[in-house]
This record gives sequence, structure tokens and C-alpha cells, in this order.
Amino acid sequence: MGYVESNLLNGENVIAKAKIHWAVFISAIIILIPAIVGIINKDDRLSFICFGGFIAALIHGFIVLKTNELAITNQRIIGKKGLISRETVELK
Repeated sequence: MGYVESNLLNGENVIAKAKIHWAVFISAIIILIPAIVGIINKDDRLSFICFGGFIAALIHGFIVLKTNELAITNQRIIGKKGLISRETVELK
């Protein structure tokens, strides 16, 4: 059960939930390209640095994907983002 479901009011129903677009992983894909070029050209330093950046961007994308919730209910719009410090928005 997520943030939205645990904070519903009496008689409130979730109409729709939004998902984060896969585009959060574009930075990881862009960083992966020079890593592959470095592997092909046998440049270990370039590929190692870019592969580390790729892993960091990939982890960031997964955190964004898993820690954001957006929902429309019959009474309000609810949004939550964040892993350690949460930021919430509720519009009636």
C-alpha cells in the first residue's frame, strides 16, 4: 500500500494513478554510449568512468520511478515525491 492509498479520506476513491515515464532513464542511456565507444576503442579509463556514471544515473532513475506517486481521486489530486525527505501536494 502506497502513500496515496494510506491517506484516502472516508468515501474517497482513486480514479486514476499516473506513472513516471521511462524518459527518466535517458540520461543513463546517453552516458552508456561513450562507455560502449570506450570499450570498442580499448580506452579503459573512458569506459570505466562512463560506466560508473551510467550506474549512478540508472540508480537515480529507479529511485525517481519508485518514490513518486501521483493519483486523482473523486475529491482531490494527490502527489508525493522523495525517498528520505518526502514532499507531498494535495489539491482539492
